[in-house]
Amino acid sequence: MFENLIEIAQNYGIFNFLLPFLLTFSIFYGILRKSKIFGSDEKAERINTIIAFVAAFYILIFTPAGTTLTSFFANFFGWSVIVLLTLFIFGTILFMMYRASGKEKVEAKIPAWILFPIGIGIVVAIFFLSMQTQYFEFLINETLIAIVVVVIIIAIIAILMYEKKPAKSA
Repeated sequence: MFENLIEIAQNYGIFNFLLPFLLTFSIFYGILRKSKIFGSDEKAERINTIIAFVAAFYILIFTPAGTTLTSFFANFFGWSVIVLLTLFIFGTILFMMYRASGKEKVEAKIPAWILFPIGIGIVVAIFFLSMQTQYFEFLINETLIAIVVVVIIIAIIAILMYEKKPAKSA
């Protein structure tokens, strides 16, 4: 029964038009409303609605990187779920490896200036892998990905195992 519902929705273009339109419309409308470019009165809300409506239609007509918006969203959200689950698992492991120094204070062994660029790199990688262009096809080599993952895991283990030795007082 559920498969029939999905098939009917595909035949009527729910996934190819309606859902991408609603998503882009909501994003544009939210940005316009939050920024209050045109003010915050009722007239400004109407202007925000019209601009978001037109912008959403333009996005659906002229899709980025030559792919359909539906496949872009499917790949983007699929990769995002995979990365979020991976980060959740790594976060759980890192939390278990933090050292407690008192009842309330917890010291991290990995400084934030190392984790921040890694997070930005992951976000950029998700975006480019979602576009399905031939420009980054060389990055999707299984051997290369396996080597990078092993190197990252070894680096994380090395950082976590490294402890500063207290200075000896004379």
